[in-house]
Amino acid sequence: DISSKSKFLYLNNLIENNDKNFKYYMCPVYGRIAAGQPNWAEECMEGKMPIDPELMNIINPEECYFLKVNGESMNKVIKNGAFALIRKTDWVEDGEIAVVLVNGYDATLKKIKRLKKSGFIMLEPQSNSDEFEPIIIDPKDTEIKIIGKYIGKMEMN
Repeated sequence: DISSKSKFLYLNNLIENNDKNFKYYMCPVYGRIAAGQPNWAEECMEGKMPIDPELMNIINPEECYFLKVNGESMNKVIKNGAFALIRKTDWVEDGEIAVVLVNGYDATLKKIKRLKKSGFIMLEPQSNSDEFEPIIIDPKDTEIKIIGKYIGKMEMN
């Protein structure tokens, strides 16, 4: 049985050594993202994984990256240990899933909901467990910045 890391390295080498007509883009993989309470997002690149921009309707693949999900609060959408495909952006619509930077260094992956009357922003978990509760942020008191939109995933068994 080949480990997931061995499969990843094999696929990575196979694609990088293939001819120039190969249509996949080698998308960078960065650290881990919390699917729970906000955690530090490590910015170091850990490797690359292939994506097919045409299949995924990605116009600028250079604007995309993967983050490895750590936690169970988004397991209805993406499993713990899976790779979330993120497109760099500073805005998402209500109901979309985003990478959110809280206080300049704590990052989390959550569904965004803007509470219009209060001006607060709710970061909603999408979990099969009811132990995870929404995080409600007052942007007047807490710095919050959207740094990417969740657009897909890669999960390995």
